[in-house]
Amino acid sequence: LSETWMRLDNLRGVAAQWSSAGLGLSYEHTVLHTGFYDGLTEGHLSRIGDAILYAKLGYTALDLADSELYSFTLQGDPAMQLFQAEYRLMLPIIARR
Repeated sequence: LSETWMRLDNLRGVAAQWSSAGLGLSYEHTVLHTGFYDGLTEGHLSRIGDAILYAKLGYTALDLADSELYSFTLQGDPAMQLFQAEYRLMLPIIARR
């Protein structure tokens, strides 16, 4: 399925995909997916390969089955930069006189 998405044209396809190549437990998949997004947001990582490594290192710290580390594969360039919007919060000071 992931190869099909990779082969579609620019308007319908994907630039990269990181997913399990087999079956696994939902909890283990959630740990990896959460670690990936934590790497992007909390770890301030911008390359997809760095976020995947961050997720896998967090996964190994939990002493779960190693099989998921090998079944999750990236189709795409690990050096690809992911867009991260810069949010700025401005809270004006309102003073009473």
